[in-house]
Amino acid sequence: MATHDAPLLELENVRVESGAGRRGGQRRTILTGVDLRLMPGETVGIVGESGSGKSMLAKAVARLLPPNVTASGRITYRGTELLSQSDRSMERLRGSGIALLYQDPFTMLNPLLRVGDHITEGLAGAQGRRSRRALRDEAVRRLAEVGIDNPDVARKYPFQLSGGMRQRVALAAALARDPDLLIADEPSTALDVTTQAQILALLQSIQAARGMGLIMITHDLRVAFSVCSRVYVLYAGSVLESAPAAALAREPLHPYSLTLLVSDPPIDRTLAALPVTEGNVPTPDSVADMCGFAPRCTWATAECRAALPPLVDIEPGRRSACVRVSEIRGELRRSTTALLVEDPAASDAAAAVADPVLRIRELSKTFTGRHGRDVHALRKVSLDVGRNESVGLVGESGSGKSTLARCLVGLETATSGTIEVVERSDRSGGTSGGAREQALHKRVQLVFQDPYSSLDPTQTVGDAIRETLRANGYDRTALAARAAELFDQVGLPASYLRRLPATLSGGERQRVAIARALAVEPEVIVFDEPVSALDVSVQAQVLNLLKTLRREFGLSYLFISHDLAVVRQVVDRVYVCYRGEIVEQGAVGEVLEKPNHEYTKQLIASIPRAADEAAEVA
Repeated sequence: MATHDAPLLELENVRVESGAGRRGGQRRTILTGVDLRLMPGETVGIVGESGSGKSMLAKAVARLLPPNVTASGRITYRGTELLSQSDRSMERLRGSGIALLYQDPFTMLNPLLRVGDHITEGLAGAQGRRSRRALRDEAVRRLAEVGIDNPDVARKYPFQLSGGMRQRVALAAALARDPDLLIADEPSTALDVTTQAQILALLQSIQAARGMGLIMITHDLRVAFSVCSRVYVLYAGSVLESAPAAALAREPLHPYSLTLLVSDPPIDRTLAALPVTEGNVPTPDSVADMCGFAPRCTWATAECRAALPPLVDIEPGRRSACVRVSEIRGELRRSTTALLVEDPAASDAAAAVADPVLRIRELSKTFTGRHGRDVHALRKVSLDVGRNESVGLVGESGSGKSTLARCLVGLETATSGTIEVVERSDRSGGTSGGAREQALHKRVQLVFQDPYSSLDPTQTVGDAIRETLRANGYDRTALAARAAELFDQVGLPASYLRRLPATLSGGERQRVAIARALAVEPEVIVFDEPVSALDVSVQAQVLNLLKTLRREFGLSYLFISHDLAVVRQVVDRVYVCYRGEIVEQGAVGEVLEKPNHEYTKQLIASIPRAADEAAEVA
């Protein structure tokens, strides 16, 4: 970190509000009194759940707030107060002084522009006239800085690149005018673990080389602890705690920070259940006169609900907005480990499955690519899932995991090999031909990563459930009762059956997707990255739900994920997939603690860790 005395960026009592919309109504508070300081060359993290106001804070700094949304207070960049600057002054500052990098590179990249043009369009006006050749050479140089050494990439379009490559291009475009401050808004959330590690390492190396300030916005504490020197915890529009990253990882000084910390699944052990705090992030206006976390807090008293607590110094470098922190500090410290109760039933699974429900043998899938070239997505994959067993399938993007899932439910047809759902020993008779295929699809259900894309936005979630029930022979008179029963099983009130998908949170939509899969009473559910798009606290709730459903209904799972810590919590055995092949398999604890294959070791090494933990692992 640089030793300059003057901060690069400073926020004082920043408040963001949305104005009355076209239909009138009151103003709505988004951020309340946020203070933040960033020194030159420093990396600061802003963490919190969806709805906390993280992204809106980034837009306020860059003066890119949506229409009818306003900011007040003071935002000072290199001594210049930004909120009073003209739009033209801010246009000059963006890119050359302050740059933004978004979670989804498609947000930044124009699909009609070639990669090189994204970089040079900002350079042409900023650095005087240059020849077309000089601009292209500069684009190639900038791409090389972010790890893209192939000059031909400059002539490609964004859709021709992988997610990791697109994020590198977006980073090159953000850095094109050499900003002093980069605000990265969830830049690695949608990436697999190895690509995420590469992007984070790239950000750190570029920052060190340039002496650039970096604000990392994320809901992933592991990312924040591995990259940031200091962390601000944001909740319901207010900062509840700020601390050095290593100190926060060791000892949170606010109950909400503790909630985030213990909800994050550990990689080194399987828990009986992930600690969760029920409920959702409230709107700032609904908790304007109290601690925003009080409605969900175990330690809340009347004092917590009497007024909005200020963010105060607890010790040098550490601030907390908990009025009871001095009383409960010991309890918070003990809870950091006491809440993480290891599952006594977690043990090494048998290498062979005695009673398989799903048997895959020599499964291959070949796609015909461009110019007639064959792409081998799966190469003779063999895999078993036992009855009432949860099996993991892990690997980075492009390893073939999702192709296998789609083959299992009939969305793709395998090139060769067999898929068999084994009949129970107590079943008699059998099916053949189309009837067998129909039975297979009923007995194996798939839950997708993004529940919103698998639900009709114009249809209530109740209609989606009832439609599935009707298609599987339910009598009309039994539909309502069965739909309500399914919602109860996944922890949703029956009143939610009347809602549209857009009115539900991400975790609630995923519960709807699980209820729809349960509607046909399957024996096997395939989960394809079911929690990768969720906040850590919501993720914990869904993972606990999956454990409960498996226990209550004797279900079998094939759980597909790139997050090994998540996999550790829900599976008994794991298969590691690399370039369409299974390269390692075994009990989840054995594979993650004593990996044999170099690719498995690489996946484990790519998991973000706090600086002191990373040093210990090394």
